[in-house]
Amino acid sequence: MSKPRILILDTYYPEVIRSMPINPAMTYQSNLDAILYQSFGTFDAYSRNLRALGWEAEDCIWNHDQLNNLAGTKHFLLPDVLFLQDLSIEIQSFMGTAAPIVIAAQCSCPWPGDDNIRKCDVIFTSFPHYVTRIEALGVKAVYNPLAFDPIVIQRVIEQGFPQIIENERPFDVTFIGGVGNPGHWRRGMETLNAVAEAIPTFKWWGYGADLLPSNSALRQKYQGEAWGLNMYRVMLQSKIVLNRHGEVAEGYSNNMRMFEATGCGALLITEKSDNLRALFEKDEALSYGNAEEAVERVNAALHIPNVSAQFARNGQSRTLQDHTYAHRMKTVSDTLLEMLK
Repeated sequence: MSKPRILILDTYYPEVIRSMPINPAMTYQSNLDAILYQSFGTFDAYSRNLRALGWEAEDCIWNHDQLNNLAGTKHFLLPDVLFLQDLSIEIQSFMGTAAPIVIAAQCSCPWPGDDNIRKCDVIFTSFPHYVTRIEALGVKAVYNPLAFDPIVIQRVIEQGFPQIIENERPFDVTFIGGVGNPGHWRRGMETLNAVAEAIPTFKWWGYGADLLPSNSALRQKYQGEAWGLNMYRVMLQSKIVLNRHGEVAEGYSNNMRMFEATGCGALLITEKSDNLRALFEKDEALSYGNAEEAVERVNAALHIPNVSAQFARNGQSRTLQDHTYAHRMKTVSDTLLEMLK
């Protein structure tokens, strides 16, 4: 029996594309492999782990025009499953005589619109509150949390970054992400500003610093962008990683940062939620209910480093045991194989 075939379409932020330039002397595939190796977003975590489960899998960065121009006459895999990491991708070119049997997607972002949902046969989501909303539109929905891939630590080391010895992590507390539109991140912005003002050694990487007032403590703690492996390098040097969700999460814990931080061995401090303890126990991650509590948790963790380090080890063990892409792709594979019958 032939292997099931899946083509995974993704899009990258323009800033990420600029930060990972192609080499025109190299082939399309070599450039694609080099970009995926840099481990931005879900990189090759889906395709590599699905291959391990018996799939023939191929990645395409849909909006990387400079890369895709190198493809020339390359013919992409004619898939049984077309998998969208971005529901805004136009898929009409794949809907001809060789249309895929199943159109699948991952949706853990602001609602992409009912029409974009309806073009799919199945959607995997890390938002518990999206499941019934998706199903109400006649589309199969599967709750599948986001994850961590341990290969990123190996890749960081391969690029010449030494393994981090636990007590040599130089950054006390870090945040990585976008400050975005203050209206969208209202609660999260309160937390970040409070921690930036109260914790002298706080540092953050990401985007949106230009949206902050010039005298903002948060802006003054900004360290620049950190995409892909550069982001993981920061986490591998962090004792504590502060996390926050946007209003779109509607009070649930779901984002990638939780699993990336714990996977890299940092102590996660994130918001309280209805489902946090289904993901991490109290001795695996700390939680806060408001900005003031976030500052209290960070200060307490910094003042009891041995306990904090043990919690960080517990969190890392939990992520490596339960929250890897190898686990998540088993759910994806089983669901899609059933639909292909």
